[in-house]
Amino acid sequence: MESPNGDWIEPGVISCDVLVVGAGLAGLTAARELKSRSPDLKVIVLEAKDRVGGRTCTVDLRAANGKTDRWDLGAQWVGNSQKYILRLLRELQIDTYRQYDEGTKWLQAGSTAIRPFDTQKWSLSFLKQYSLLEACDAAKTLWTLEKLVNTVDVDDIFNTPNAKLFDSLSVEERVRQHTSSRLVRDVLEVATKSIYGIPTKRLSFLYFLYYAKCAGSFENLIETEKNGAQAFKVKGGTEQISQRLATVLASDELFLNTAVTVVDTSDPLGVFVHTADTSAINEAEGTTPSNEKTRFKCRRLILAIPPDECGHLCWVPGLPLHKEQLFNGAPSGNLFKCIITYERAFWREKGFSGEIASTGWTEFSGETMPLVSAFDATTADGNPALVAFLHNEWTERSLEERRTALLRDLARFLGEEANDYIDYRDKDWHLEPFGGGCPVACLPPGNMEAFSHIREPMEPWMVHFSGTETATHWPGYMSGAVQSGLRAAHEVLFHLDHSQVEHRHLKGSIYATDYVFPSAPDNSYTQRAEWSPWPRRILLYSAVALGIYLYSRKYTLSHTARAFRPIERSVIKWWSGYHWP
Repeated sequence: MESPNGDWIEPGVISCDVLVVGAGLAGLTAARELKSRSPDLKVIVLEAKDRVGGRTCTVDLRAANGKTDRWDLGAQWVGNSQKYILRLLRELQIDTYRQYDEGTKWLQAGSTAIRPFDTQKWSLSFLKQYSLLEACDAAKTLWTLEKLVNTVDVDDIFNTPNAKLFDSLSVEERVRQHTSSRLVRDVLEVATKSIYGIPTKRLSFLYFLYYAKCAGSFENLIETEKNGAQAFKVKGGTEQISQRLATVLASDELFLNTAVTVVDTSDPLGVFVHTADTSAINEAEGTTPSNEKTRFKCRRLILAIPPDECGHLCWVPGLPLHKEQLFNGAPSGNLFKCIITYERAFWREKGFSGEIASTGWTEFSGETMPLVSAFDATTADGNPALVAFLHNEWTERSLEERRTALLRDLARFLGEEANDYIDYRDKDWHLEPFGGGCPVACLPPGNMEAFSHIREPMEPWMVHFSGTETATHWPGYMSGAVQSGLRAAHEVLFHLDHSQVEHRHLKGSIYATDYVFPSAPDNSYTQRAEWSPWPRRILLYSAVALGIYLYSRKYTLSHTARAFRPIERSVIKWWSGYHWP
């Protein structure tokens, strides 16, 4: 049997030019781009699930007035600066609408007290809810974070100042060292769980900064305004994006319920891919479980799946060390997401935005309430709902326990009306077959050197990597997935149809004209030693103490008066202009 590229292959093997593994946004974007740029290429997409869409998942729920409507249990929001997904939505003629954020937002952090919060409007009445220490610590921490984010070199991570030190620290360690209040530590814990799906103790501080830099700023990750990640929602849900992308594929070009088991790169003329039927696992309607196995041969392979899923494959002859370290050391976060529908948007009637952030911690040791964060989820058709994210401590509880506890928790912030719901649905993403978690793979301390090679194809340059984790623009979001799909497609075109390559899509790729090979952490002896700040602090405190002592010897004053008299004089002179005797 002769393949499309002229090679002879054994019977029973399906041959193609490009094989894409993963029918999420990244994989389908790559397939669409390849078919659009070079129609003569034979492109096949494999998907282990029984549906396309990856980490998007849109479901029907009962809504107000006896109607039904659609809500997202997966990826949901798009932001003003997420140019790749916004462009794709325009091409597919899918509309967006604004995330509702008018009114009071509620925060439970730093203590069990529930207080209003707003990162944009710092009015006097708002600041009165917090101590001076908390307000100053929050302002200083946010300013410092943004300053550090701006120093990150996205194209060469270890060219970032103090990169090696930051990669050795977890976010929790860094925060504890440089904050003064429980409030700020709690807020960053809630933000990290909401953005990455994991606690601060499991995340590299360097990856934390890198992720924010790719989004433009840390503020963009947490906001619903300006360029915030939660600025807009998609009318009709986000899963339809992948469904529309898949329409460019013929029936023999999209294989659902087909999981890759083995990737064989030992043949220099192409990649052999072994698969297995997963319909029994997915329990797909209209399919018959079987042990059927299919093999594919391709000239180029695109893996548009999470790094940890790449690690589950059997590689022949084997993985390069940095790829193995990456795949085995980049676990996916887990967002436990739920939708609750209501007859009316009672929170709006009370002047609340519906936005909540909570540690879930109480005065009782070991107790954690379920709610991490919540937002208004009212649809474009006006059907009221709330979307909430739960602490992972609740994954082992029954549906009834989760629902009851979450409604009780929402009532703490929004009122007893929260218990009077119409429909409820939640999704624990770490239980999703062949998904591994949501929203993104996360790097623990010490693994950023391996991550710096995430976009590099595998020798002999026939295996390319896509997926939102590989993006340099909004990784972890739909826009990052689209960017990565375009990059992978143009890497393939670089080899198979060079005239169709657009170099703007190769940003961060080894094929880019301005590509910089990633630096390694500097372990040389010529590197300046990392001095502890404590000797300088001790010297300063000793000098101040000695000065107070010498001053007290000159004047007959009590120790307290001796210490504060100079300060008192300075303040009075600054305030009134007079010298105090």
